[in-house]
Amino acid sequence: MKAFSFSKVPPIYFGAGQVQELSNLITQFEGKRVLLMTGAKSLDASGKLDEIKTNLSRSGQVVYHRICDREPTDALIDGICAEIRDFSIDAIVSIGGGSVIDVGKAIACDIPPESGAIAHIQSLASNPCFTHPKIPLIAIPTTSGMGNEVTPKMAIDRVEARGTKTFFTHPQFIPDAVIIDPELLISCPPDLTATSGLVTLSHLIEAEWALHTSVLTEAIIWSGLEALKDNLLLACAVGATSQAVRGKMAYASCASGISQSNSAIGLLQGLSLTLSSFCPIPYRIACSTLAGSALRMSLKALRTRYAQNPILLKIAKVGELFDGRTHQSPYYYCDALVNIVEAWVQILPIPRLGQYGIRAQDLPPVIEKTLDYCPNVDLHRNEIYSILQDRL
Repeated sequence: MKAFSFSKVPPIYFGAGQVQELSNLITQFEGKRVLLMTGAKSLDASGKLDEIKTNLSRSGQVVYHRICDREPTDALIDGICAEIRDFSIDAIVSIGGGSVIDVGKAIACDIPPESGAIAHIQSLASNPCFTHPKIPLIAIPTTSGMGNEVTPKMAIDRVEARGTKTFFTHPQFIPDAVIIDPELLISCPPDLTATSGLVTLSHLIEAEWALHTSVLTEAIIWSGLEALKDNLLLACAVGATSQAVRGKMAYASCASGISQSNSAIGLLQGLSLTLSSFCPIPYRIACSTLAGSALRMSLKALRTRYAQNPILLKIAKVGELFDGRTHQSPYYYCDALVNIVEAWVQILPIPRLGQYGIRAQDLPPVIEKTLDYCPNVDLHRNEIYSILQDRL
């Protein structure tokens, strides 16, 4: 077996009803004054928010509740830090999607008042070996997408200028504990479930796409793909209220986050990161809407230029898993996977780029930056343009 390294994974508490253990988990971190970060709607509408706050209060924990209702920005983070500075917060709980968890990661860095979010987090990210006092963070996802709850990554948007969404990576950004409770995902609406699910699928495929994936990461990738295969469409329709279906999707999302922390960034991720940096579109939307087009173009380029590339065989195995037929050629399975992903993009409520005001004239700087994110297939400018044009 080849030697490999594997990134840190936080303690994970998985299963229906696990959120009931939140107060006990906070106590393990000696938390008394808790900043509770949530999204704007679904948790409150489900009735779970009041239940969680009541349970924490009964345990003697003082809760300061703040809402994150948009993409994380430096102004939002600095504002919350200023509001809570006199409260002596000693634990943070982020319950929500990737944006809510990213805000929690940033605030957990214990940003000094004289610094500011961007400057302080940049100083951390520039030195992976440097550590700074940190407030314990418990991440609880209510969507199944990037698996942000288990990664050392976060994104902060500076909205006053184009191309200034900043993506940071540092081991200290990994939450200190994670609760994944399928009951909290049931209120996630179909459109958010669909886009998040395609992000999960794309991240798992691109992690499998990486040439030097370790045997441990491979096992996690495949368990995630198997969990997602029969449950993504169900989670967006008749299985939306099923704890079993939501649990499978939550597991797949967690697996994708762990896999991405242990593999190289791929084309679709790089393209989506760049697009969401230069244009007013969330990463989740960019990644999900481009999923089929990017996969088709990448495989076409590999066949044309590197017909014997081992990546084709790896992707063919994924295609075989999703297609279900046996004794077909690798090219057949690659085509089958592309057709399935493209069909899901069409069937599910996935917006197009144009719905976010993106036009052809906005694409050149995105394309130039994306050229840095083609580690395993050398796409040309016109090919990247074709991927984007297909979803305008």
